[in-house]
Amino acid sequence: MARPPHLCADDYSAQDLKHARALVEAALGEWGRLIRAVAPDGRWQPDAVDLVDQLGEVDALLDAMYRSIGTLRTGIRQLDSQAIARVLDRARSGPPASLL
Repeated sequence: MARPPHLCADDYSAQDLKHARALVEAALGEWGRLIRAVAPDGRWQPDAVDLVDQLGEVDALLDAMYRSIGTLRTGIRQLDSQAIARVLDRARSGPPASLL
């Protein structure tokens, strides 16, 4: 299998950059909401008294954070895939006529 090309900034469009920033902002917003929900004053305040139930709350928080991270990673991978496809399309079409 051929190795994917090394991408550089020029391989991404302005729309890609806008989408990447929106993905990061959405993830940061979600993390902020999660943190404010469990630590409104900057310290974790579990709802449960029982330690096992508190650990369940931690698991739920981590699951929510992992989902958000996964969404961000998936979005960035899609942007990379689109950029790679553009690079490969340009390579298949050959050099621009101006360079010949």
